[in-house]
Amino acid sequence: GRVVHLNVHAGGFADPTGGQPDFRTPFGASLVNQADVNAYPAGTVNRHFFKDLDMNGGTAMLRESWTAAANEILEQPSYVNIGAEAEIDLTTREVSVFVEAYYTNNSPQATNKLNIALLQNNTVGFQAGEGEEYVHMRRLLHLLTGQWGVDIENTETGSLYSQTFTYTIPEDFNSIDAVLEDMELAVYIAEGNQEVITGIKVQPVLVNMPEYQLSLTPLFPEELYEGGLSPALNIKSKGGETINSLDISYQINDNQIVNHTWEGELNYGEEVEVTLPESPDFILYNNNTISFTVENENYPDNSYSISGEFSKVPATIEKDLTVEIKTDGYGSETTWAILDNDNQLIANGDSYGNNQIYTENVSLEIGNHRLVAHDSYGDGIEGGGYVRLKNEDEIIIDIAGNSFTNHKIKYFKVTEPAIISFLPENGVIGNVQEESIIIQSDKSLFDDNWILLDNELAENHISLNAGQADGEQIGFTATVDELAKTIEISINEAPSNEQDIVLTLSNIIHDEDEVALNDISTSFTISATNASVQNLADFNIFPNPSSGEFQIKLPETARVEKIDIYSVAGMHLFGKEITSTNSAIKLNIKQPQGVYIVKVTMENGEILTNRLIIE
Repeated sequence: GRVVHLNVHAGGFADPTGGQPDFRTPFGASLVNQADVNAYPAGTVNRHFFKDLDMNGGTAMLRESWTAAANEILEQPSYVNIGAEAEIDLTTREVSVFVEAYYTNNSPQATNKLNIALLQNNTVGFQAGEGEEYVHMRRLLHLLTGQWGVDIENTETGSLYSQTFTYTIPEDFNSIDAVLEDMELAVYIAEGNQEVITGIKVQPVLVNMPEYQLSLTPLFPEELYEGGLSPALNIKSKGGETINSLDISYQINDNQIVNHTWEGELNYGEEVEVTLPESPDFILYNNNTISFTVENENYPDNSYSISGEFSKVPATIEKDLTVEIKTDGYGSETTWAILDNDNQLIANGDSYGNNQIYTENVSLEIGNHRLVAHDSYGDGIEGGGYVRLKNEDEIIIDIAGNSFTNHKIKYFKVTEPAIISFLPENGVIGNVQEESIIIQSDKSLFDDNWILLDNELAENHISLNAGQADGEQIGFTATVDELAKTIEISINEAPSNEQDIVLTLSNIIHDEDEVALNDISTSFTISATNASVQNLADFNIFPNPSSGEFQIKLPETARVEKIDIYSVAGMHLFGKEITSTNSAIKLNIKQPQGVYIVKVTMENGEILTNRLIIE
């Protein structure tokens, strides 16, 4: 309790670069000049000059001198005592400080200076030599009494000085949140602008606390490899009432809202990190938004919301790439590495010369990767340096040297074009009135203007032609699912006899990784209506929708050989030989809900299909 810290960010190391927080104040430069600082970290003890401990002839000292200087000061008496109390109004953000100074002896100076410093604790941010997650304590925000304090004009034995000071704390300093519950004050008296006589730390009392108030901080990756996200939300209580439950929801772009109820105990100043349920699969665009809302049933009018943005990682289908490095005047400090999704080192480089450009060839496999640029000194790559991942002249990732200090990570993936599959798998359509052509993609599909494929766009990019690709056009209707991964093609009119058709995806379609797909073709055979089977009766499935147990019913005159069940992507899930036209089927594996294709093969080789919905 006899030592009060004021931590002042000033000098070259405090100048922010590459998105670092700016902890500087208008007061730091004058304090540095007064102390004659020429190296960091520097410290002064009561602004006193200690012979043989000084740095540059002033009061500044290097860290190895601080202990001896502090011990010397602690042995000295003070001729003035300080008492102070403070409160912060949480509604108005006003801090009020009442100070008394009582002189037990005469000051050698007719006028002394009273100083009040506002400090903040628990600020996480960059610190040279410590990285991005350093916790800053007792950080100087503001001097309520100005650069050198206010005058105390009666400094004789027995004199009493008392005064109240107020200051409205802004929401932030240099865009860094001013967190009221993390504040403290230092009150100290100096002889003029130099020697500090004594000081105390004051912990303010928080008043006018609202009943219910929250502070929200969303937590989610800045980049995603694919659609699917389990975000988290840090919730801090800034109200006096104990919170036992919160209704939390979030929405990605315009997709389905995800709801979650948190239960627990949250009091003033406490915080909790809530991991929310995973989102349903969604279209991952280059730029995406996520919005959170938090409500409490006891305060229906106080709804808290916050939003953020994330993007899609760059993708390339090329496996043989180059890493280009431009160094600064300290090339040996620069290194880089590429790691895969299992944290295995794939490639790396080091031992570079000064102010040079280097290229390194790398060969990668399909999968998710990250590129890491590192500077061992912690000042990035100066003078326009960079680390880039390139495909010939195309820049896939660009890590600018001034965008980081110690290191920077950028994510990317090596991928392949969307895999397109077609159903029926055997290419034969038995009854176009009941059976459709299914186009299945493992990625969402877009047109050449990067508009998500819908029914109308699909009909513009798909053609059905009789016999060959340039044959007579066949009318059809396209139905696209909401993720633009499944397209159902229904032929408008059945032919009078067996006919070959060619289906073509054309006019440039892109998948979600910006890979162009064009002129992908496949052939089908449409069978003429077969009265011996098709006109007997409908091929029925009941119940439909089903939980996985169902019956199929065919006309008694049908001659059945086997039944097969496929996913819409063409994966074979079930097969069984049957002879009965009324058979019970039970899937022996649990399938996710969705649409499946049931195919019945007749003795004469003809095939009937129907759709099964599993819920």
